[in-house]
Amino acid sequence: IYSGTAGVSSAASFHAAADGVGPTFSLYGITLGDGTTATIGGYNTSNWGANSSYTADADAFIFNLTTGEAQFSQHYGQYSVVLLSSYFPTFGGGHDIFGGY
Repeated sequence: IYSGTAGVSSAASFHAAADGVGPTFSLYGITLGDGTTATIGGYNTSNWGANSSYTADADAFIFNLTTGEAQFSQHYGQYSVVLLSSYFPTFGGGHDIFGGY
């Protein structure tokens, strides 16, 4: 439903496409400090754009498709996702996956 580019896309454009859609997967292609790349992401069942800070989502999780690892929301509790409309998809306490503003 949405595709963006770092430094070009805006949180507002993400929310225009994703708010109210229902459960979503967010995928990120990242470059690590050693120059290798990975595909990571998160799953959220809450409504993006609900404009609340941290939100508990018992079914949310983050994952690394490159390594096959996942961390489930039981690890995060009330800090599963951040639903603020000024943020890109953000997962986990301490912003484990943070798409910026």
